[in-house]
Amino acid sequence: MKKILSILLTAALLFGISSLAEDNRESMARDSSVIQPMTVVTITPSPVYNGDAKRTVIDEVTYVYRSAEGDENNIQITAVYAPEGTKKLVLPDAIDGRAVTALHLLKKDKAVSLEGVTSLTLSAKIIEKPRIIYRNGDIRAGILVTSLEEYFPALEEVKAAESNPYLVTENGVLYTKDLTYLLYYPKRKKDTEFKEPDTIYMSRGYEKTRYLKKVTFSSNPEYEDTPDCGYSNLETVVIPSNIKSVSWFAFCNCSKLTQVQWHDGIRELDNGAFQGCTALTKIPLPKSLQIIRADAFGKCVNLDFGNLVLPDRLQWIGDEAFLGTKCNKVIIPDSLESYGEHAFNSNTKIVKPGYIKNVKTKKIKSKYKLDGFFKYGYSYYLANEAVALVSIKKKKKKHCFPAVSVKKIWGAKKKIKLKKGKKAVLNTKVKVERDSGVTVSGQLDAELLKFSSSNPKVVKVTRTGKIQARKKGSAVLHVSLRLSNGDFHVKAYKVKVKVR
Repeated sequence: MKKILSILLTAALLFGISSLAEDNRESMARDSSVIQPMTVVTITPSPVYNGDAKRTVIDEVTYVYRSAEGDENNIQITAVYAPEGTKKLVLPDAIDGRAVTALHLLKKDKAVSLEGVTSLTLSAKIIEKPRIIYRNGDIRAGILVTSLEEYFPALEEVKAAESNPYLVTENGVLYTKDLTYLLYYPKRKKDTEFKEPDTIYMSRGYEKTRYLKKVTFSSNPEYEDTPDCGYSNLETVVIPSNIKSVSWFAFCNCSKLTQVQWHDGIRELDNGAFQGCTALTKIPLPKSLQIIRADAFGKCVNLDFGNLVLPDRLQWIGDEAFLGTKCNKVIIPDSLESYGEHAFNSNTKIVKPGYIKNVKTKKIKSKYKLDGFFKYGYSYYLANEAVALVSIKKKKKKHCFPAVSVKKIWGAKKKIKLKKGKKAVLNTKVKVERDSGVTVSGQLDAELLKFSSSNPKVVKVTRTGKIQARKKGSAVLHVSLRLSNGDFHVKAYKVKVKVR
């Protein structure tokens, strides 16, 4: 009996302790209801350069910052938490007694939007230096411009302090202090026209600008390539004579572009230069054009070329360069070395020199016995490409080579003597270079050559290189490779003919 009573008392005691603990927990929960909850602040993740990120509030704006990379004496801002509806934001010149030299926003905080900020004043000592220059002249943005483009989409102006040793702003546009680089044009700037200062020779461009309708590029002689203007609402662009190239996708999908004012000094249209410019209806091709790369006018569905006579210096046309345009007929000049797959519409009539052959990757070696070769950084082994070919006779056998591999031509004879009424044939020697670097010499077929006489009344020469002595006297015959119209190479020779 005593054992039973002992067990019951122990169980009761344990139950009482459990109930008391439960009452205490409920009491603590009731008491905690009067305590203000803790505010949790999530700091934007950022890599550690020198010390951990810190946080401060200035004029109701919260800044997350840390020591500048490699410089503990200065500050870089890595996140900004501005109140909703903020229109103007002024970055502090200093935090904790250290100068702010960089705005390097690393991750957008969706809870606090900067999308409504229209005016940004930069810190007095903030720095921005272009990091990499593309081959087409565009500037790859530094950390400041990257932050402006990604986090402030509604910006109408940027302001830099007069004392800033690195940057300057004019009418809301950001430049380097010496006005040689245009670093940033605000995407929502309300001006409809803009002319670049002639001091600049490098521009970040006007991609996705909303209100800008007309831009005139700098006439600085060192400024040779158009900047990036894609996906903007531009209607007119003025390209001065110093610019030689329309760069990579420069005006891609500028769906309102109707007028391009350019000149005869343009040499190259890079990939996608005017791709998707659906409002463009007419554009005269500069006579100086030598290269039209892939998709240069692709999908310009309202661009009407009619019967297009290509410039007589043109050497290369890329894939789908004119695909989707309105072009009934195209006349290809003697200077052309190659045009790519689907360069024109399937219903476009193409008039081309006989030496330009359609070749395919699988047949090119077996049919034409060609080596693989490269030009302008692109392989010419493309399906259905049209390539200028030369036939060379060597040891009574004919071999075919890409015309661009021709290194030198010369006459079999420098002087010819004929009697009146007699005929002769000009034989041309040629040297070509394979990909391996090995050169091959032989006799060049006349199809790719152009012949002329300084005195046709004395000596007449046909298009196939046959000459006829008409009367006594002398003349000089000029023989040139048909592809020599461009500036890249000029291959020619002369033959003196005397008629007795």
